[in-house]
Amino acid sequence: MHAIMGDFMKDILEHDFNVKFLSQNESSFLMAGFRKNHYHFIKDRSEPYNTIAQYHLPSYQLAECFEMLYETKWGTPDRPLFHQLNPFFAVLKYSGEQYSLVFGKDQYSLSEEHSATFFKSIDKEIKRLKKAKKLIKWEGDHCYLEKFLTTGGRKIESEVGNNRLLEAVTFELLQFSKLKTAPPQGIFTLFSHLADNSYLIGDEDIKRMAEGIENWASTATMDDNWNLFDQVQQKCFTSPILGENVKFSKAKTATQFIKAYHNLSPQQKVMMKILNPSSGMSFLLCLGFLSEVISLFEFDDLVNHHLQPDSKSEQNNRYETSLLKFFGTFFKSV
Repeated sequence: MHAIMGDFMKDILEHDFNVKFLSQNESSFLMAGFRKNHYHFIKDRSEPYNTIAQYHLPSYQLAECFEMLYETKWGTPDRPLFHQLNPFFAVLKYSGEQYSLVFGKDQYSLSEEHSATFFKSIDKEIKRLKKAKKLIKWEGDHCYLEKFLTTGGRKIESEVGNNRLLEAVTFELLQFSKLKTAPPQGIFTLFSHLADNSYLIGDEDIKRMAEGIENWASTATMDDNWNLFDQVQQKCFTSPILGENVKFSKAKTATQFIKAYHNLSPQQKVMMKILNPSSGMSFLLCLGFLSEVISLFEFDDLVNHHLQPDSKSEQNNRYETSLLKFFGTFFKSV
């Protein structure tokens, strides 16, 4: 019965999500799809009941990871080389050039039979990454590109020596440079927002969102996610705007919202612009995501709970938040 249900779910996921079988372990299987500038993985667990977990990883992130693993000779048979890309995803390399993907607590071995297409795609990504690195010019700690400009026409450069960010930008530019239309949302578009200073949200728009939270204020503590919202206000505001013993004030809420926004780094403001909050509640959710009070998966579930999992809207949303999370890593050590 387990095998029958497993095959049934594989067929459904393959059809609905446009993914292919990649690997399986004793309790679940892994599907993968190759998109324009990212990889979409779906982990299914058939028992005790059917559930799925989705992961969207930018192409550059995987190219960087596998380039490092390919170039590292590993001959230790009793333990693998472990490369953690983020809190929920890692790649293992074993002696004999064997690889496994780890999603959460589940590990999936990549066999030659089912993963040939995956590795062929990764090989192409690595070739593009190597080419991207050669295009970056250096002057001391300053790096820049000669032939490309941001969407606003500015020079693509980094004054802080963050060459990984420029690598990712160039990596995407090489993929989409021949397009006559604007490239899809990616590291290049986020970098352009940052370099072109085209990311600011006006105080009046923030004030409008803050004032719109009034209708929810009286029942906020009864919300299923009240604990999350409370943690957000405790971390991001100088004093609470909601709560059992807190009298709601439009003026105070607007002031707290605006202060919290202006306390964000330029990179976080770019992320906020892309997340595009339209209400007070969504603004709080975005603050929670950017301040890491709300995890990636919590945020995705809260934002997409009303959408069909295989819908274009939900897939775009999940890719976008994964992209933003990855974009933030370029500035953690700068």
